[in-house]
Amino acid sequence: RDVSNKSAHVFANNSELQSLRAQLAAKNEEIASKDKLISSLQSALDKRTEELNKVEDELYMELAGHKQTMSELTACQKGRDEDKEQSTREIERLNDMLNQQSWLQT
Repeated sequence: RDVSNKSAHVFANNSELQSLRAQLAAKNEEIASKDKLISSLQSALDKRTEELNKVEDELYMELAGHKQTMSELTACQKGRDEDKEQSTREIERLNDMLNQQSWLQT
């Protein structure tokens, strides 16, 4: 009778152990599946980050080009303004000379 009790107890423990092993295997499969998903998402994220970094580099280069163009425009405007001032001074000088000549001729 003692042996049959122990036998029943061992059988129950064995069944419980098999059930726990099955649960553990299922959890391990679930974890492996989630790991695979995480790996896939990380790859997609890395690829997207690389694409965004390329776009960012292109935008910085474009911005640098615009800054260069603005610098060139500013230099041209400054040169034009200086030429305009010089022309204005020259016209004023010539007007003064004409005025002096007409004054002297009268």
